[in-house]
Amino acid sequence: MTTIITQFPVAHAIQERRTIKNFKPDAVSLDLINELLNISVWAPNHKLREPWRFIAFVEGGRKTLVQLMKRDAEKGKMGKPMKKAKIDYLLEIPAHVVVIMPEDPRPNVWEEDFAAVSTLIQNFQLAAWERGLGVIWKTDAVIYSPEFRQSIGVQPGEKVVGILHVGYPETAPKPQTRTPATDRLTIISDASGMIEEELFYIPISKQNIFLNLQSIPKTEAIQLAGEKLVELGYVAENYIASMHEKEKVKSTYLGNGVSTPHGSKIAKEAVVKSGVVILHFPNGIDYENGEKVYIMIGIAAERSYHLDVLMKAATMFEMKGNADKVANATSIEEFIQRFEEVERDTRVW
Repeated sequence: MTTIITQFPVAHAIQERRTIKNFKPDAVSLDLINELLNISVWAPNHKLREPWRFIAFVEGGRKTLVQLMKRDAEKGKMGKPMKKAKIDYLLEIPAHVVVIMPEDPRPNVWEEDFAAVSTLIQNFQLAAWERGLGVIWKTDAVIYSPEFRQSIGVQPGEKVVGILHVGYPETAPKPQTRTPATDRLTIISDASGMIEEELFYIPISKQNIFLNLQSIPKTEAIQLAGEKLVELGYVAENYIASMHEKEKVKSTYLGNGVSTPHGSKIAKEAVVKSGVVILHFPNGIDYENGEKVYIMIGIAAERSYHLDVLMKAATMFEMKGNADKVANATSIEEFIQRFEEVERDTRVW
């Protein structure tokens, strides 16, 4: 046990922590609560949204919270008087922390935020336990009451994730056995059950490869790529202008001597069918910032086809050696062979 405590203190705290229901009357300082909350906010949260805020009821504020809980329990025809024993119990708890999150209307964001806040609460419980404090995380019906929520300052569009009762333990329950995770673990260790997915290939043939072109200015090369797309029936002629406009807005230089000029979204209506042309400049063309392009892949894209081509090209030519291998081909047959070899060697599956 000593080894676990010294070498793995986090694991020890997780296994030793208990939910505490009976507290000593000793006060818990607001400074300590602030310190524990500042530790807790290191919980993982998507895009660092930090979807939480807190209301702490300490000292005389505890009586305010209990009065509001009592009033809510006794309201309406179905209300019942809160028993004195429960009132005394709640008043004796040294501190209460209400944890609140925004209720985002997007289901995935709501779930991410709720998970993040739940993680924060676990952080709080573990950090408190390390300091000798106990916590119980309460989600009683009162946290859903509009009157109670409004009374403590919860705003419309916010959710009370729980009320944390905090104090020094009077007694701690014995540990309850847990089902080993291995009893509920499914292990997949081979690829035999993989779902077959249709692989994407950049279409390449003798018809759409233009080999051993003379070096020309960048704009003329993009113009040529557009003209070849027109010749092969992929686009209407007005698509070419959008390729130049796209290049002005953002360079299509992919890296390692490869570029992928294509039209902007507004030129989609000029696309007849998806396809590519591949221009090969053995001596390179000046592209930008001193970079040279040896392989230019002109793209005509319906829907998201250009993204498929860009992703495939980025994967294939991520290593400069692959780009050089293809660019150094001296015949169309060799170019196709090398291109297909690189595609095969860089395939994920």
